[in-house]
Amino acid sequence: MLSELVQVASLIIWDEALMTHRFAFEALDRSFRDILASSSPMAKNLPFGGKNMRLLMPSLSQEERQELSQFSKWMLDVGEGKIDATSQEGEDEPTWIEIPQDLLLMPEGIHRSKNVLIPRISLTLKNTKWPFVLQRRQYPIKIYQVTMLFTPVAELHPQSTNVVIRVRVIRKWEFRGATNDGPLQHINLVLADEQGTPIHAEIAAALAVDKGSIIEIEKVYELKRFRVTPSRNYFKPVDNNFMIQFTLYTQAKVVKDPPQVFPRYIYKLTCFENIEDSIDNRTYLIGMSLEC
Repeated sequence: MLSELVQVASLIIWDEALMTHRFAFEALDRSFRDILASSSPMAKNLPFGGKNMRLLMPSLSQEERQELSQFSKWMLDVGEGKIDATSQEGEDEPTWIEIPQDLLLMPEGIHRSKNVLIPRISLTLKNTKWPFVLQRRQYPIKIYQVTMLFTPVAELHPQSTNVVIRVRVIRKWEFRGATNDGPLQHINLVLADEQGTPIHAEIAAALAVDKGSIIEIEKVYELKRFRVTPSRNYFKPVDNNFMIQFTLYTQAKVVKDPPQVFPRYIYKLTCFENIEDSIDNRTYLIGMSLEC
């Protein structure tokens, strides 16, 4: 069928097209749209069903002119019957011509034939730094807006507002003063995100019943509406310059079936040779003191 041939054709050439009436082009345009729309609904709105009609750039390099000359010669050989044709299974006459590889523009790059994410860009045709060109909507590009749902812990700072983080609770303990038998002062948490970045979180005693009771060790939570402050210089459970403080409006939602990338432990080993450097160092401490 002619319609099937149009759908599978890689190259369609109209001999002496410049001498053809424009009505013929309009009829061809409508025919191609109807034929190609059966396999691609978008083709109904594209000129010639998505087939490209190009004009050559006047400023071609010597190499490009040579390639154009070789392609033109090959096309003339096709028209004069100098190129051998082949037939497929079930066909009586040879009607297929294989295009040489050196005349084809083959897909390149490690992402060929894959769906890739293009960062947010401004769609202005004057931007010459793009790796692609938008040309008269002949090849429409599907652009999807992707919003980062969760902010990495490493990007948190005191000016962070309206952010959401997804973290695992590594540790949870109560602080009741130096003797550990006084009234509850606050609840401490060690959290870590998917990248393994830790951060210290604190729940005030006044919020212990409302907020502290819903936080469990090893579970993954989505946290939002919290406060980010500089870490205290006298107590820093993890190596992070900032910490999180729960507020009355902080929300914690348990993540069901979280990915396995969240770490279960956070630690920082110190060589024996460097232990003496930690004497009287109160800027970074985790664990407990032991008498040996």
